[in-house]
Amino acid sequence: MRSAERNALVAPGVRVDLDNNLITLLAPDERSGETTPIRAIERSGNDVVMTGINAGRGWSITLSETDGGVVITVNLGDAAYVVFGQCIAEDLLSP
Repeated sequence: MRSAERNALVAPGVRVDLDNNLITLLAPDERSGETTPIRAIERSGNDVVMTGINAGRGWSITLSETDGGVVITVNLGDAAYVVFGQCIAEDLLSP
């Protein structure tokens, strides 16, 4: 696992750029390249917790620096999405 100060690709289709406080969508194709700012970053032990707001929806990403595990949540007001995944260092991806 790379240092959290570097870019990481987070499943499913999201690039986390902690250096620039930015999330970039990689999928679906019609939304690829869209960005949203990371509003807050906090460290708790070996976890990095990021939060933000996009299109009126609050979201959070918790990234484990120990094993690269990730939990993404999106609050829709009356419902929520919860996604579990694994980070992949960007330099391990095929061009």
